[in-house]
Amino acid sequence: MTRVMYDALYPSNIPEGATMVASYIDGETAPEPGWQAKFPGATIVEIARIATHDAGNVGDVESSDMTPTGAAQWCLLRMKSGAVPSLYFSPSSLAAVVAALNAAGVSPQPSFWIARRGPAVLPAGFVANQYAANSAYDTSIVADYWPGVDDAMTPEQAAQLADLAQQVSDLWNIFFGPYQVGAAPWSNVEVIRRQLADLGAEYAPPAPGTPPTTAFYTPPAGYPPAVGVKGTLNGSITS
Repeated sequence: MTRVMYDALYPSNIPEGATMVASYIDGETAPEPGWQAKFPGATIVEIARIATHDAGNVGDVESSDMTPTGAAQWCLLRMKSGAVPSLYFSPSSLAAVVAALNAAGVSPQPSFWIARRGPAVLPAGFVANQYAANSAYDTSIVADYWPGVDDAMTPEQAAQLADLAQQVSDLWNIFFGPYQVGAAPWSNVEVIRRQLADLGAEYAPPAPGTPPTTAFYTPPAGYPPAVGVKGTLNGSITS
């Protein structure tokens, strides 16, 4: 599966209803801040032109923007901040870009968005191909998953995730006591999910007319030990 993405110097030129949009976030001709909000529901790709700017999804390797060496340094800067960077360039710059990345020790290497005019074909090894351009906007064919773009979170999403993590942590402490990292072979989130699922099954409401029966929760082998969790099968839980 592939997708279609539009990019433009002026986002207002991009076709209405576009589901994937790219434009610039820096440089002398960058659009007005906040252009991303004009495309609600669309996947946004932010393009950086300045190699020392720790922002953006894609570094633009062109004569007026980043050099291959500058792009490699930008990748290191973004990776240090926890981002997964990508680079845009023309086919003639491929060798220089790869050489610069290797010289700078960029590992893993970023995803590549190439500008190869012609059929709407995604070449092997590339995450996107800008295959067409006109005076208003460019058109690219894009892989169904773009690392660093499709898994990037907005500040609002990051705040929601942090709030959810706190709620899960509070539930864990209520039912099982403080969780010790390394006490089970799964990630903390997976352990919590399994524990809560098992706890829900353990304390499922009984069939109508069944007398409550006191039971103690015993975690399966490999789980962190539950701390004094007990209750009745009618859903009344105490500790």
